Amino acid sequence: MGYKTQITMNECFQLEGNKLPYKAKNAIELVAEMRGQCFIPSEDVQDFMNEFAKRCYKWDKSFVRTISEQAFIQDLITINYLKIIKNEY
Repeated sequence: MGYKTQITMNECFQLEGNKLPYKAKNAIELVAEMRGQCFIPSEDVQDFMNEFAKRCYKWDKSFVRTISEQAFIQDLITINYLKIIKNEY
């Protein structure tokens, strides 16, 4: 399965098991929104992505890269944990 190379402008996303959508124009904005809605505190964006990736691995052994927001989101889409639900909001 290949990576989605670019998140296009104005997409809506939904995490597996979450009914509320995330609206974002790019990966940086999406990770910031995910972090803002997370109940688990994090020191910064990198800490949030690292902890989220650890939880994904614990849940089902999924590997999620945290080298950048774009790689992080690409991997969440690839493992079907994050889905695009609308192309525009």
